[in-house]
Amino acid sequence: MVAISKEKQHEFVMYTNKKSYFANVDSPSSRYFSETFQMKHIENYTSDVADQILGITIMNVKENEKALYQFDPSIVLAEVKVNNLNDTYDVLRTNVNKGEAIKKTLERLNITADETIAFGDGMNDKEMLQFVGEGFAMGNANPNLFQFAKHKTTSVTEDGIFNGLKKLGLVH
Repeated sequence: MVAISKEKQHEFVMYTNKKSYFANVDSPSSRYFSETFQMKHIENYTSDVADQILGITIMNVKENEKALYQFDPSIVLAEVKVNNLNDTYDVLRTNVNKGEAIKKTLERLNITADETIAFGDGMNDKEMLQFVGEGFAMGNANPNLFQFAKHKTTSVTEDGIFNGLKKLGLVH
C-alpha cells in the first residue's frame, strides 16, 4: 500500500496505539486531516513501524483508483466523510468494522443491540448502523448509506445528533 500511494501520489495515515504516521506530515491534506481529528502525536511513516500498524486511511484516491488497494478480497475501502477533504477512505478488513467493535463491546457490557443508538455519515459506518437498534444516517451522509440506517436525521452541522435523539423522545 505504501508503494501504491507513493506511485500514485496519494496521502495516507497509519495508526498505532501511540502515534499516527503520515506519508508526509507537511502536505496540506495531512495537515488538514491531523488538525480535524486533533492528532497530537504524528510523524512521517518509516518502515521501522510497519509491524505496529493497526489501521490505515488513504487520501486523494479517485474513484477509478480504489481498486488498486483492494488486491485482497478481505480488504474494502470505506469512505470517510471529512469536510474539505474528498476521496478519503479507511482501509478495512471485511471482518473488522465498527459493527463488530460495538458487538464485542456490548457483549462485555451485557447490553443488547436493541438498546443502542448510533449515528453515521460515511460508508465506514454501514455495519454499525445495521447492527444497533436505532441507526441514524446523518443528512450529510454518503447517499449509499441511507439504505443501511433505520432513520435519517439532519446533517452534523444542523444538530443531527440532537434531532435524532429528539425523534426518539430522549431529549426535548
